[in-house]
Amino acid sequence: MLNIFFGCSGLASVVSKIKNPVEIGNYVFSSYPNDICATATLYVPAGKKAAYDATEGWNKFTNIKEFVDGDVNLDEKVNRIDQNALVAHIMGEKPEGFYEGLADLNGDDDVNAADVVKLIDVIGSKGLSTETEFGYDNVGGSLVVLSLTCTLNNEKDEAILLTRCELYSNGSLLRTKSYSSNPVSVAAGGNKSCTFENLSKPANSTDFTVCWHYTVNGESFVYRCPLTD
Repeated sequence: MLNIFFGCSGLASVVSKIKNPVEIGNYVFSSYPNDICATATLYVPAGKKAAYDATEGWNKFTNIKEFVDGDVNLDEKVNRIDQNALVAHIMGEKPEGFYEGLADLNGDDDVNAADVVKLIDVIGSKGLSTETEFGYDNVGGSLVVLSLTCTLNNEKDEAILLTRCELYSNGSLLRTKSYSSNPVSVAAGGNKSCTFENLSKPANSTDFTVCWHYTVNGESFVYRCPLTD
Protein backbone atom coordinates (compact mmCIF):
# COMPACT_ATOMS: atom_id res chain seq x y z
CA MET A 1 0.00 0.00 0.00
CA LEU A 2 3.08 2.22 0.25
CA ASN A 3 2.70 3.80 -3.21
CA ILE A 4 -0.50 2.13 -4.41
CA PHE A 5 -1.89 5.26 -6.14
CA PHE A 6 1.46 6.74 -7.08
CA GLY A 7 1.23 8.56 -10.39
CA CYS A 8 -2.58 8.41 -10.66
CA SER A 9 -2.73 12.16 -11.16
CA GLY A 10 -6.03 11.96 -13.05
CA LEU A 11 -8.04 10.90 -9.99
CA ALA A 12 -10.88 13.36 -9.46
CA SER A 13 -12.30 11.71 -6.35
CA VAL A 14 -11.44 9.12 -3.73
CA VAL A 15 -14.17 7.38 -1.73
CA SER A 16 -13.31 5.77 1.60
CA LYS A 17 -15.90 3.73 3.53
CA ILE A 18 -13.54 3.26 6.50
CA LYS A 19 -15.32 4.61 9.58
CA ASN A 20 -12.25 4.58 11.82
CA PRO A 21 -9.30 5.66 9.64
CA VAL A 22 -5.78 4.49 10.43
CA GLU A 23 -2.56 6.22 9.44
CA ILE A 24 -1.34 5.71 5.88
CA GLY A 25 1.97 6.64 4.32
CA ASN A 26 2.46 10.11 2.91
CA TYR A 27 3.16 8.65 -0.54
CA VAL A 28 0.06 6.46 -0.98
CA PHE A 29 -1.59 9.20 -3.06
CA SER A 30 1.59 10.83 -4.29
CA SER A 31 1.69 11.87 -7.94
CA TYR A 32 3.47 14.10 -10.42
CA PRO A 33 2.93 16.58 -11.94
CA ASN A 34 -0.48 16.89 -10.25
CA ASP A 35 -0.86 16.40 -6.51
CA ILE A 36 -3.85 14.06 -5.98
CA CYS A 37 -4.40 15.34 -2.44
CA ALA A 38 -4.68 18.89 -3.74
CA THR A 39 -6.86 18.23 -6.78
CA ALA A 40 -9.08 15.24 -5.83
CA THR A 41 -12.01 15.25 -3.41
CA LEU A 42 -11.88 12.71 -0.59
CA TYR A 43 -15.35 11.42 0.37
CA VAL A 44 -15.68 9.87 3.83
CA PRO A 45 -18.59 8.45 5.88
CA ALA A 46 -20.98 10.95 7.46
CA GLY A 47 -19.69 12.29 10.76
CA LYS A 48 -16.09 11.17 10.13
CA LYS A 49 -14.50 14.23 8.51
CA ALA A 50 -12.86 15.32 11.76
CA ALA A 51 -11.34 11.85 12.19
CA TYR A 52 -9.81 11.97 8.71
CA ASP A 53 -8.56 15.52 9.28
CA ALA A 54 -6.69 14.21 12.33
CA THR A 55 -5.22 11.06 10.74
CA GLU A 56 -1.77 11.08 9.15
CA GLY A 57 -1.82 10.54 5.39
CA TRP A 58 -5.54 11.20 4.95
CA ASN A 59 -5.11 14.72 6.28
CA LYS A 60 -3.02 15.55 3.21
CA PHE A 61 -6.27 16.00 1.28
CA THR A 62 -7.28 19.64 1.12
CA ASN A 63 -10.90 18.87 0.18
CA ILE A 64 -12.65 16.29 2.37
CA LYS A 65 -16.42 15.87 2.17
CA GLU A 66 -18.81 13.52 3.95
CA PHE A 67 -21.20 11.26 2.04
CA VAL A 68 -24.43 9.80 3.41
CA ASP A 69 -25.91 6.35 2.87
CA GLY A 70 -27.74 6.18 -0.44
CA ASP A 71 -25.91 9.01 -2.19
CA VAL A 72 -24.69 6.71 -4.97
CA ASN A 73 -23.90 9.60 -7.32
CA LEU A 74 -22.14 11.77 -4.72
CA ASP A 75 -24.19 14.88 -5.41
CA GLU A 76 -24.67 15.36 -1.63
CA LYS A 77 -28.37 14.50 -1.92
CA VAL A 78 -30.32 11.27 -1.43
CA ASN A 79 -33.32 11.24 -3.73
CA ARG A 80 -35.05 9.53 -6.63
CA ILE A 81 -32.09 10.27 -8.90
CA ASP A 82 -30.01 7.89 -6.77
CA GLN A 83 -32.80 5.32 -6.87
CA ASN A 84 -33.07 5.52 -10.67
CA ALA A 85 -29.29 5.24 -11.06
CA LEU A 86 -29.19 2.18 -8.81
CA VAL A 87 -31.98 0.47 -10.76
CA ALA A 88 -30.26 1.30 -14.05
CA HIS A 89 -27.02 -0.21 -12.79
CA ILE A 90 -28.75 -3.42 -11.74
CA MET A 91 -30.36 -3.60 -15.19
CA GLY A 92 -26.92 -3.58 -16.77
CA GLU A 93 -26.73 0.07 -17.76
CA LYS A 94 -23.89 2.43 -16.89
CA PRO A 95 -25.43 5.52 -15.33
CA GLU A 96 -23.19 8.58 -15.36
CA GLY A 97 -21.57 9.43 -12.04
CA PHE A 98 -22.60 6.14 -10.39
CA TYR A 99 -20.32 4.83 -7.61
CA GLU A 100 -20.87 1.09 -7.27
CA GLY A 101 -18.89 0.98 -4.03
CA LEU A 102 -21.62 3.05 -2.34
CA ALA A 103 -24.52 0.99 -3.70
CA ASP A 104 -24.25 -2.02 -1.36
CA LEU A 105 -26.58 -0.43 1.17
CA ASN A 106 -27.41 -3.58 3.13
CA GLY A 107 -23.80 -4.72 3.42
CA ASP A 108 -24.16 -8.17 1.86
CA ASP A 109 -21.31 -7.60 -0.63
CA ASP A 110 -23.71 -7.64 -3.57
CA VAL A 111 -25.59 -4.88 -5.39
CA ASN A 112 -29.10 -6.09 -6.15
CA ALA A 113 -32.81 -5.40 -5.70
CA ALA A 114 -32.48 -5.63 -1.90
CA ASP A 115 -30.35 -2.49 -2.04
CA VAL A 116 -33.09 -0.71 -4.01
CA VAL A 117 -35.56 -1.56 -1.23
CA LYS A 118 -33.11 -0.23 1.36
CA LEU A 119 -32.57 2.96 -0.65
CA ILE A 120 -36.32 3.55 -0.94
CA ASP A 121 -36.53 3.34 2.85
CA VAL A 122 -33.60 5.74 3.23
CA ILE A 123 -35.28 8.25 0.92
CA GLY A 124 -38.62 7.90 2.66
CA SER A 125 -37.07 8.18 6.14
CA LYS A 126 -35.46 11.58 5.58
CA GLY A 127 -36.70 13.93 8.26
CA LEU A 128 -37.38 11.21 10.84
CA SER A 129 -35.48 10.75 14.11
CA THR A 130 -35.95 8.86 17.36
CA GLU A 131 -35.37 9.22 21.08
CA THR A 132 -35.22 6.19 23.38
CA GLU A 133 -35.58 5.64 27.12
CA PHE A 134 -34.72 2.32 28.80
CA GLY A 135 -36.23 0.96 31.99
CA TYR A 136 -33.81 -1.07 34.13
CA ASP A 137 -34.07 -3.23 37.24
CA ASN A 138 -31.85 -5.51 39.33
CA VAL A 139 -32.96 -9.10 38.88
CA GLY A 140 -31.05 -11.78 40.77
CA GLY A 141 -28.04 -9.51 41.11
CA SER A 142 -27.96 -8.65 37.40
CA LEU A 143 -29.06 -5.43 35.75
CA VAL A 144 -31.65 -6.13 33.07
CA VAL A 145 -33.69 -4.09 30.58
CA LEU A 146 -37.36 -4.40 31.52
CA SER A 147 -38.80 -1.89 29.09
CA LEU A 148 -37.98 0.67 26.45
CA THR A 149 -39.86 3.60 25.00
CA CYS A 150 -39.01 4.76 21.51
CA THR A 151 -40.34 8.13 20.34
CA LEU A 152 -40.50 8.83 16.61
CA ASN A 153 -40.14 12.51 15.68
CA ASN A 154 -41.54 13.61 12.33
CA GLU A 155 -39.48 16.52 11.01
CA LYS A 156 -40.76 16.12 7.45
CA ASP A 157 -42.87 18.72 5.69
CA GLU A 158 -45.81 16.31 5.58
CA ALA A 159 -47.72 13.91 7.80
CA ILE A 160 -47.00 10.18 7.91
CA LEU A 161 -49.33 7.28 8.73
CA LEU A 162 -47.96 4.65 11.13
CA THR A 163 -49.14 1.08 10.52
CA ARG A 164 -47.05 -0.83 13.08
CA CYS A 165 -43.99 -0.68 15.32
CA GLU A 166 -41.75 -3.72 15.81
CA LEU A 167 -39.01 -4.47 18.33
CA TYR A 168 -36.17 -6.84 17.42
CA SER A 169 -33.49 -8.26 19.69
CA ASN A 170 -30.31 -9.56 18.06
CA GLY A 171 -32.26 -10.04 14.83
CA SER A 172 -35.28 -11.84 16.34
CA LEU A 173 -38.74 -10.24 16.52
CA LEU A 174 -39.79 -9.70 20.14
CA ARG A 175 -42.86 -7.47 20.10
CA THR A 176 -45.24 -5.83 17.63
CA LYS A 177 -47.59 -2.89 18.16
CA SER A 178 -50.00 -2.88 15.23
CA TYR A 179 -51.94 0.17 14.05
CA SER A 180 -52.99 -1.36 10.71
CA SER A 181 -56.71 -1.34 11.54
CA ASN A 182 -56.48 2.31 12.58
CA PRO A 183 -53.27 3.93 11.27
CA VAL A 184 -51.85 6.68 13.48
CA SER A 185 -51.28 10.02 11.77
CA VAL A 186 -48.18 11.89 12.89
CA ALA A 187 -48.31 15.47 11.65
CA ALA A 188 -45.27 17.42 10.50
CA GLY A 189 -43.48 18.49 13.65
CA GLY A 190 -45.31 15.86 15.72
CA ASN A 191 -44.22 12.64 17.39
CA LYS A 192 -45.44 9.23 18.51
CA SER A 193 -44.13 7.06 21.34
CA CYS A 194 -44.23 3.28 21.56
CA THR A 195 -43.41 1.37 24.77
CA PHE A 196 -42.37 -2.27 24.98
CA GLU A 197 -42.50 -3.93 28.42
CA ASN A 198 -41.69 -7.27 30.08
CA LEU A 199 -38.44 -7.63 28.17
CA SER A 200 -36.14 -9.05 30.90
CA LYS A 201 -33.01 -8.78 28.77
CA PRO A 202 -29.48 -8.47 30.27
CA ALA A 203 -28.33 -4.87 30.15
CA ASN A 204 -25.37 -3.89 27.95
CA SER A 205 -25.46 -7.23 26.13
CA THR A 206 -28.49 -6.91 23.86
CA ASP A 207 -28.75 -5.01 20.62
CA PHE A 208 -32.28 -3.77 19.93
CA THR A 209 -33.76 -2.50 16.69
CA VAL A 210 -37.09 -0.68 16.44
CA CYS A 211 -38.78 -0.72 13.02
CA TRP A 212 -41.46 1.87 12.33
CA HIS A 213 -43.68 0.91 9.38
CA TYR A 214 -45.46 3.85 7.80
CA THR A 215 -46.88 5.27 4.59
CA VAL A 216 -46.52 8.62 2.85
CA ASN A 217 -48.97 9.40 0.05
CA GLY A 218 -49.86 5.71 -0.14
CA GLU A 219 -46.23 4.53 -0.50
CA SER A 220 -44.90 2.18 2.22
CA PHE A 221 -41.60 2.66 4.06
CA VAL A 222 -39.72 1.23 7.04
CA TYR A 223 -37.62 3.37 9.38
CA ARG A 224 -35.11 1.11 11.18
CA CYS A 225 -33.53 2.38 14.41
CA PRO A 226 -30.67 0.30 15.89
CA LEU A 227 -30.48 0.88 19.66
CA THR A 228 -27.87 0.07 22.28
CA ASP A 229 -28.88 0.22 25.93
